[in-house]
Amino acid sequence: MSFLETALSRRKLLAGSAAALGCSCLAGCHLPATGSDRKRLLSATAGEVVDRRSYGRIEKLDDRTYAFVSTPFDAEGGAGDRTTHSNGGLVAGDDGVLLIDSFRRPEGAVWAAEFAYKTFGMRPTHVVCTHFHFDHVGGLAGLIHAGVVPEIIMSQTTADRCRAANGAWIGEDEQSKWSRPAIHQWGGFLIGPTRVLADESEPVTLDLGGREVRLIPLRGHTDSDLAVEVSDPAVVYGGDLIWNGIFPNFMSATPSQHLQSVHQILEHPRRIVVPGHGPAASSDSAGIRQFAQLLEHIQDHARMAHAAGRRAEDAASSFEVPASLGQWKYFRDGFHQSAMNAWYRELSA
Repeated sequence: MSFLETALSRRKLLAGSAAALGCSCLAGCHLPATGSDRKRLLSATAGEVVDRRSYGRIEKLDDRTYAFVSTPFDAEGGAGDRTTHSNGGLVAGDDGVLLIDSFRRPEGAVWAAEFAYKTFGMRPTHVVCTHFHFDHVGGLAGLIHAGVVPEIIMSQTTADRCRAANGAWIGEDEQSKWSRPAIHQWGGFLIGPTRVLADESEPVTLDLGGREVRLIPLRGHTDSDLAVEVSDPAVVYGGDLIWNGIFPNFMSATPSQHLQSVHQILEHPRRIVVPGHGPAASSDSAGIRQFAQLLEHIQDHARMAHAAGRRAEDAASSFEVPASLGQWKYFRDGFHQSAMNAWYRELSA
């Protein structure tokens, strides 16, 4: 079966699941398309807001599970405070506290660490980096406290990509105390992992003391992504495999793998999904369903343009998000071009 046939099969499966839940949105119904509706979706919460800063909010999902939701746009929709830039989370057990991602700058990680100490009586003992992009690893230095470094977990590929994309690790040599400007210019610094996951094919269970968390290796947004899964309550931290209300960045993507990973995450109904960007929401919410549909629409447009012999630039200029998928915010211009470039790389190969 070809990938396109597989994708269409999965689409039918998801549409059937949505119908069973009393909603036909995955089958193509028209969902909110106005700016005010998208603004409402971006401000929606999945749990009680227990702390709020100019750059983000903390939502309580239960007593030991929290979502950090970045708020990178100002009231007019322009660039706002991007101290965090990306989302993350905290999961606590009896013996340890896991932080998912470290945000863009150390100040964001300090905020998370101080909240963990106030709430659980201990700072993060572990941090999982879902992938190598600077807005997810730039804050690692903020987790060092009184000389103590938490266990920093990366896949082998993420560690390699971090080094290649962002420069030398802090302290690696005296001439490179800080990393290259590629990450430094955004206010972050790069810390090396203390634990590398060499096997990127099987899930890893992390025991926090009476509380287990699964690290699920996936691919698509980059060539090595980790999703973090909690069973009680049912929550998945998807990293940048999932976006909600903000158009995704395809800069490092293998888009067919990305779509497969999204479907794998969304095969589990009725759990909270914490995306890499945008609000946390139920897996059967409008925003999360629209994201899966958006990826499928991008795929269809790219495949047809490529088959017709059109250039990637022409495919990008003619691409539009259907009104049925609502309005999507953008971190910057050029994301349509990035999406077409990623698909053309894969289709040409």
